[in-house]
Amino acid sequence: MSREFLVGRDPACAFVLSDDTVSGRHAELSLTADGQLFVVDRASRNGTSTVVGGVRKKVRQAVVGRGDSIVFGDCSVPVADLIAAVQVANARDEDARARQPRQPVTYVRCACGTVKPEGAACPCCGTETRGPRR
Repeated sequence: MSREFLVGRDPACAFVLSDDTVSGRHAELSLTADGQLFVVDRASRNGTSTVVGGVRKKVRQAVVGRGDSIVFGDCSVPVADLIAAVQVANARDEDARARQPRQPVTYVRCACGTVKPEGAACPCCGTETRGPRR
């Protein structure tokens, strides 16, 4: 799944819905591996519902398809629009990560003699020695 995106009235949310029936941090969205939307209600005051095949159902968490809708409080949003927004946000995140300089990795010799990245568990003995052995 992709990273989670918050939906709510709070301006810090990735998807802001300016409606009094929407909680500050109402729900979380992420994409499943097969391109559907996974929604989790964050104990919102007015709840989250799905509209699948014209039937509205209150949910705590659900996977919904492109042709359905999600209702946050009283705000109904087509899932296709939410999927597109999550895909754009994920692409933006990936692009930003690709442009960030990579941190150099420091390698150290574990007490058992294996060379490993500093701070990582040794693949040979499992210890997490930080520096070179003395």
